[in-house]
Amino acid sequence: MGGGQEAATDLDRAAALVASQQFGAAETLVRAALAQPSRRGAARVLLARIFQEQGRSDDAQNELRTAVQDEPTYTEAWLGWAALLQAYGHAQRAEDCLRLALTHLPRSPEVHNDLGLVLLAQGKLAEAQSALTQAVSLAPRQAAYRCNLGLVRGRVGDSAGAALAFREAIALNPALPEAHNGLGAVLKARDPEAATAALRTALDLRPGYAEALDNLGVLAVFARRLDEATRLFDEALAANPRYLRALGHKTTALFLARRLPEAWQAYRRRFEVEGLKHDPHGRFPQPVWHGESLQNKAILVWTELGLGEEILQAGMLSDLARIAARITVECSPRLETLFRRSFPDLTIIPRTNPARACPVAVDAEVQIAGGDLGGLLRAAPEKFTPHRGYLKADPVRAAALRQRYAAAGTYVIGLSWASHRSALGKDKTLALADFVPLLNVPGVVFVTLQYGADPAEIAEMQKNSGVSLFTDPEVDFAGDMDGVAAQVAAMDLVISVSNTTVHLAGALNIPVWNIVPAHNATGLWHWFADSDTSPWYPAMRIYRRTEPTPAKLIETIAADLRARVAGGVR
Repeated sequence: MGGGQEAATDLDRAAALVASQQFGAAETLVRAALAQPSRRGAARVLLARIFQEQGRSDDAQNELRTAVQDEPTYTEAWLGWAALLQAYGHAQRAEDCLRLALTHLPRSPEVHNDLGLVLLAQGKLAEAQSALTQAVSLAPRQAAYRCNLGLVRGRVGDSAGAALAFREAIALNPALPEAHNGLGAVLKARDPEAATAALRTALDLRPGYAEALDNLGVLAVFARRLDEATRLFDEALAANPRYLRALGHKTTALFLARRLPEAWQAYRRRFEVEGLKHDPHGRFPQPVWHGESLQNKAILVWTELGLGEEILQAGMLSDLARIAARITVECSPRLETLFRRSFPDLTIIPRTNPARACPVAVDAEVQIAGGDLGGLLRAAPEKFTPHRGYLKADPVRAAALRQRYAAAGTYVIGLSWASHRSALGKDKTLALADFVPLLNVPGVVFVTLQYGADPAEIAEMQKNSGVSLFTDPEVDFAGDMDGVAAQVAAMDLVISVSNTTVHLAGALNIPVWNIVPAHNATGLWHWFADSDTSPWYPAMRIYRRTEPTPAKLIETIAADLRARVAGGVR
């Protein structure tokens, strides 16, 4: 038997030993194989795998670096090195590694594919799509590459293109469960029956497939079969406890079903679901409050997640003030001025760096995340306290803005049509042009409340429709939330998709019509289900989108607005 064949046999045996975690014996065989030049690259890749399994990441990287230096066109070494970097959280270095590999292997479909996946994980969607398109071009019969291309197309919002890629992958390999799951995922909203069939096929091919169980659960949420949805999410988590996307979906389903004690308990794990590497409670030395008596005690509340959530959480501070001696609130710097005016008896401090310990000493015996107040103060429907506005805008600024927008007797409406929150924004956002029937209602001045509004979109809508939308250049949406609050307070009514604007209007007790996507299985738990009112905000009316396009709903809102204006309702 030749030396190369002996080395190959040794490496096969070593791989079997690694699989059974006999790392010492495996390393001995691999080091013997290193003496054979024809198998040296494969030996170094396997040795790196042994080191990685033992937690010796530096040694593993050294072996892979040596392998590509010895043989720059050895694909497996480049792929292994990039995978190692990715596994240890070095996504940019993994990308750099694969781009370097392409200088030696420009027509390697494997390298283009892995580069696309690394870019996808970083959210570099356009670059990921380009890399995966190249992989498919170089290996058109490789089903997995088409499946990965479907994933990135789905992420960029190209549902039709994603479905096509998944179907092409299935045609090449009908036994690929990832392709059936991907197809089911992109069909959820527009063809539930076909989506269910695809996901069931994925589960037939891979029983206990957590992603497919999760997607079936989302379909059940869409159909308001909430108990079934919760069971499916539990099955997904049982199959893969680390698949926390299912936990996020389960939390939303529990809220939608108003199973509040269970929902709040699940919600306590939101930081894991959000992918935070460190528990934010560690920023403060105080123990966490779990509901024990606060008589003669001070508490720190740190609001969290986003401006809308922070505003919603602030609605529970008045209840907390009735049972705590003193309260300190750490909030976004953008909300500091507004919170100081609204809660003069509380100590308000701005958050400087959410990833680091608070740099100032806080007068408190205990701490709590703002979102966790709900489990203690809003654990049942009757615990929601009606209010007439707990945030207080600057009355002088609000009056000046009101005078600027309209003559006496004119109805002033604020409009916001988009959400820029990355995970949910595309589901909530509408085109400004969709609102033209609303903007045609007579006797109304419309003012944009849209953060990051595109002047070109506004100009095009006005040119094509002949209607007008007032944009106030003196209101700084990015840097002056107190000014934005004054602008909202100057409105007779706010009409908006679900975003920070609706929370702000609701907290100011300004009438607000909130447009919510019907397919709500991810994150929009605040609005519950099957109701047009909100227990968080008494002045809110909820409009739920139930059609593939918003045209019918906008016509309904326009009719309601005409009736409101005609009736003189303010």
